[in-house]
Amino acid sequence: MPLQVAPKAQHEAAQAAAKACGAHVPRACLLRRVPATLLTQEQPEDEVNPDGAQASPLGECLAAAGYQSSRLSVWVLQGLSGAGYSASRIRQLLTEVTNAAAFNSLVLGELPALFTKQEASNLLSESGLLSTVLDYSQPAQLRLSLAEMGVYEQHVAMAEEADEDFFGNFS
Repeated sequence: MPLQVAPKAQHEAAQAAAKACGAHVPRACLLRRVPATLLTQEQPEDEVNPDGAQASPLGECLAAAGYQSSRLSVWVLQGLSGAGYSASRIRQLLTEVTNAAAFNSLVLGELPALFTKQEASNLLSESGLLSTVLDYSQPAQLRLSLAEMGVYEQHVAMAEEADEDFFGNFS
């Protein structure tokens, strides 16, 4: 069951944007929006519940929505770059995610530019994540899909027929 976790205002904005462009979730699909205020206040790292577990408002919201932390899951963290969170708040969020995710679950996302590549790697390791940090300031080698390769080949052929200097300038 896909869960979309975000503050209530972001859910409302996303629904309005989807409605404006005519997008909707098909009837056969289930998408559950879980309103949760992420990182509203700094939690002390030693704050624990009476049963000894670390306090986690995110985990409580997910459990109330039917999420089972014993099952594999995929987490995608979006919007952290523009949220203005401090390094300690991002550390707190990653800790909550790793505490709620089953072993072998996947966590994907983008960290703010306030972290160097090494600091990001250390942060993810401290959170218990086996990670690979990609630096987007460095050019990455990407592979085109078969459809994109077909379009590229058509453009090259048309440029050759028109006797133009194409030199791989494809956009």
